Amino acid sequence: MDFYIDESGNTGDLARTSAALDFGGQAVFCLAAIGSDDEGVLTKEIDALRLKHRVQATELKLSKILRRKPQFAIDVVKLLINNKRPFFVEIVDKKYQLAITINNHFFWPPYFDNPDTRDDVELKKATADYIYDQIPDDVIYAFVQCMNDPSNEKIDAYFNLLQDTVSQGSGMLAEELSSVLEKSRDDFRLMIEEEGDKAYRRFLPLPDIGKREQQIWMLPNFSSFTNIYARINLYLSGNLEGSRIFHDEQAHFDAIIADAKLQVESIKIDPAQFMSPYSDYNFQQMADLSFKTSPESIGIQVSDIIAGLSMRWYQAHLQEESDTSVLDEAIELLLHHSDSKRGIGVNIVGPSLRAPNGALEEAAARITLYDIPEHLRDKLIAFHVNAESATGRTGGFGGEIVFLDNGAHVFPRLLAAKYPRKKSGQSPRESAEAFLREITLQAKAHYHPNVHWPFELVMIHNVPVAYFRRWEGDLSAFIEDEHLRLRTH
Repeated sequence: MDFYIDESGNTGDLARTSAALDFGGQAVFCLAAIGSDDEGVLTKEIDALRLKHRVQATELKLSKILRRKPQFAIDVVKLLINNKRPFFVEIVDKKYQLAITINNHFFWPPYFDNPDTRDDVELKKATADYIYDQIPDDVIYAFVQCMNDPSNEKIDAYFNLLQDTVSQGSGMLAEELSSVLEKSRDDFRLMIEEEGDKAYRRFLPLPDIGKREQQIWMLPNFSSFTNIYARINLYLSGNLEGSRIFHDEQAHFDAIIADAKLQVESIKIDPAQFMSPYSDYNFQQMADLSFKTSPESIGIQVSDIIAGLSMRWYQAHLQEESDTSVLDEAIELLLHHSDSKRGIGVNIVGPSLRAPNGALEEAAARITLYDIPEHLRDKLIAFHVNAESATGRTGGFGGEIVFLDNGAHVFPRLLAAKYPRKKSGQSPRESAEAFLREITLQAKAHYHPNVHWPFELVMIHNVPVAYFRRWEGDLSAFIEDEHLRLRTH
């Protein structure tokens, strides 16, 4: 099978942004690939759509199509889906990519090259979200400036700025990040003793080198291409031999993309360690990579349409535009027909708790609070009410209970959070409904000293969590009183 790749929203490396973090007016990058066994057949199918919509242009460009023939773009998406052609989309929120880079080089720097566990990945997601949402833009931009003539002095100054910023935050996560940051800074001091004036390189991403020998920092094309390649590897079950990848011509970055392919193919991953469930970075065979101009490949033109729709969709919701109906319809189709277990679909490199619109609900429903490791789950539950710490857990009447501590200077100090116990064969909706029935049942016993109304009820990764003032005692025997049973007729 052949694969065709094109991009949308590219303004070069992320270090070129202004202090406003506007990235040249394109805050989102997207790379999209489609698969086809026969580009000639695809050409005939697209020609039929051209005839139907009276599209005369010899080269399909989404910017013109959206203005004049938006339904043509929708029909191209439907064509891919109806003919079961695989599609692979990477949407990158560029500010979030900066947050990830700060996270990986200051809070969790890769000194010792130990592979990430699943728990590590979940924790890094939470801290990257915190940086994106809680760290001011001017502090994020100060990191960008570190890459302009980098030095130990600039890294030390940025440690100071980050520590001052994080220490002003509240809640358990801010305190933990402050502690982690101080440990990283201690490591920086040790590395200055060992590596001298080059120690700063441990705390910055490795730049790529352009055709004019210039340094290129954090090019989103690099990571997006390698992940699409790994997703294609998963889709083909590792059988890449004979497959070809045709990438849209890249005047400035073709050598970097080709090098990215070689680098990712050389990675050796221990299957016993954490591996991404939606891609396969163990390459046993290799596909061929070449570059084509868009006019000579209908496959690349179709990829341009998919990439453009995806980039504009995310950016439109990021900027809270009023009319997104065409973009929503296209992305809802792609999301609905995604199959992450085969690598097919839309991958968003953006804050995990922020969905651009309702189209992501189906995709988000695949991840629940139960999928997060228990100790991280407790931290997330504490984070939602700004509790200082999670101090323990137990089981309750039909649910799990997490004990929370607000700290000595807060009244009431002690809280408890309760969420439904996961039951085999029960859908998230059924579990939530049963949990709410239990809360209602407890409310009927409002006069009992052990019963409290929840002061907060929130959904965390598709699971309802109720927060109470801390209680003691066991309600299970009391609640079995037949006089308290809910009437269902």
